[in-house]
Amino acid sequence: MPVTPPPTITPLPDFPVRGEDQTTFATKANATVAAYPTMVEETNALAEWTEDTAADVEANAIEAGEAKDDAEAALTQTVAIAGTYTVINQGAHATPPTTRNDGSPLQTGDLYYDTVAGRMKIWS
Repeated sequence: MPVTPPPTITPLPDFPVRGEDQTTFATKANATVAAYPTMVEETNALAEWTEDTAADVEANAIEAGEAKDDAEAALTQTVAIAGTYTVINQGAHATPPTTRNDGSPLQTGDLYYDTVAGRMKIWS
C-alpha cells in the first residue's frame, strides 16, 4: 500500500524582535499571530496523518507476519511431501528393483522409472 505524503506545515513568518521600530515590530507580530491558526490546523493534520500511517504500517506488518507463517507452513508441507516422494521414488532402473534405495523392502505404491520401457511403474 503506497504511503501518502505527509501534510506540510507552512513556515511561520519572521518573528518581531525587540529593538525594531514600532511599525516593523507591530507588522511582524500581527503576521505571526495571524499565522498561528493555520499552523495549528496543519499540525493537527500532520498528527492525524502520522496516526493513520502508523496504523497502516502496523496492519501491513501483521499481514506480512501472517503471510510468513503461511509460507513456513507451506514449506513444511512441501518438505514432508518431498520427503515422502523421495522415499517411494526408487529412481531409474533397467530391471525392477528388489528393495528400496535405503535397503528396506519395497512397499505397495513405490515408484521406479523403467528405462527399457521408457515409463514410470508402480510396485504392487
